[in-house]
Amino acid sequence: MVEVAPEAGEEAAAALARMTGAGVLVEDGEERCRISAYIEEDGRKTETLGQIRGWARTTGASVAIGEVVVEEDWLSEWKKGFTPLRAGKRLIVSPSWEDVHPGTDEVVVTIDPGTAFGTGHHESTAMALELIEELYDDSRHPARVLDIGCGTGILAIACARLGAGSVLALDCDPEAVRMTEENARINGVAGTIQASATPVDAAGSGFELICANIIHNTLVEMAPAIAQACATGGHLVLAGILGGWQEENIRRIYRKAGFSTVDTRHRNEWAALLMRREER
Repeated sequence: MVEVAPEAGEEAAAALARMTGAGVLVEDGEERCRISAYIEEDGRKTETLGQIRGWARTTGASVAIGEVVVEEDWLSEWKKGFTPLRAGKRLIVSPSWEDVHPGTDEVVVTIDPGTAFGTGHHESTAMALELIEELYDDSRHPARVLDIGCGTGILAIACARLGAGSVLALDCDPEAVRMTEENARINGVAGTIQASATPVDAAGSGFELICANIIHNTLVEMAPAIAQACATGGHLVLAGILGGWQEENIRRIYRKAGFSTVDTRHRNEWAALLMRREER
């Protein structure tokens, strides 16, 4: 189990999942975020613990080694935390092991998280899904989409299932790229989604919708590349931001980059923004 500051929770969860090769349990608190993971009792246990402790030293995370549990018990507890979730009016996010029966107008996004991050239960992901759904009403259908930091591919798949013509899903983690491809196949949108480790500044331009559910500092660094990639009049969904100074700083930086704020969501300490690329 590791503990980090709330704003570092998503990034830490993804890192812990990569190092352990297992799902993680995330418990958000006002002052600290607690992330638990299962480590197999095999020849790689010492190496894995070493990786985690080394990562913790560089990030300021605290590490505690818990009691030994049976793998089946861990998987059972982990699955209990990932249940079908409604996002917005039409979207339902469901794990691959659940049998969901959607209504006539409902759209199901089926996710097998593997060791990538993104189930829709975190406030940032849920709000991003709600803002994306807003854009796919009867009059607006962004056709060309870019998902930056795709994780499990949840946002990319939501866009594809709602009507996007093509989606480029980017992540620097090869496992996230693999899981996005697999989840796209499960959802029947493999032909619509291309997953890649291509850097954002090499992704091209003219995207009608860009989604980026990443931490504040990375969003700041990527602002010029995101502005270049977004089409004039296109929309941008930003999440992974804490309310307060982080939200205001993102607004300021992206306003300078040519974006105006269209809508804002807040849930607990988190914020998500829907922005529009103005005339260049």
